[in-house]
Amino acid sequence: MALLHQGVAGLTLKSADFRFSELFEFARLAATSETNLVLIVGDNLTASEALSLSEIAHGHLHIDLSL
Repeated sequence: MALLHQGVAGLTLKSADFRFSELFEFARLAATSETNLVLIVGDNLTASEALSLSEIAHGHLHIDLSL
């Protein structure tokens, strides 16, 4: 999360590496810092949770379902 605070241009995360509460915080920070966030969704995240994260990120979240 420190990278988002420092103004990194974009960040890619694997959902399996984080709890939902941590992903929620990443999405919130991406929106407030206007930073693009790519989330590679694994089996640990439901469709409704992914939708919730996209709403929080206000257009700054790209979801990758390739796994």
